[in-house]
Amino acid sequence: MKYLAVVSFLLFSSTVIADTVTYNTVFEGVQIGASTLEDVVERFGKPSSNEKFDTHEMYYYTKFEISIRHSTGKINSILVIDPDYVDPNKISIGKSIRDIESQFNITIVGNYFVDSSKGIIYWFLDGHVSYIVLAAGLDL
Repeated sequence: MKYLAVVSFLLFSSTVIADTVTYNTVFEGVQIGASTLEDVVERFGKPSSNEKFDTHEMYYYTKFEISIRHSTGKINSILVIDPDYVDPNKISIGKSIRDIESQFNITIVGNYFVDSSKGIIYWFLDGHVSYIVLAAGLDL
């Protein structure tokens, strides 16, 4: 939950003047940006809980959290906490920040890194990936 505010800013900010880039990422059979709550429940069953916010609603599952935007009714992002999940960059929870710096040939300053080519946000805790966020779109 600590990262929810920053993730929400990155994903829902409308005050930033930028280009919005959209992605067609699929997570275990649901497409981010296109699938609805009905699709999610059909694929994963009912969430353990949910929480409403001004712009979106969060649906909580054991290994991930799904955000659905009120304005579209579509998945806006999925926050993955499943240690067995491997993302499109072949990165999983627990991978070291140094390995990611090497993979992308960058230096990471702070506690997250955005792969804007795929709409993936990596959050770090103690030098390792602690969350992976798959986004429908990002303001870049």
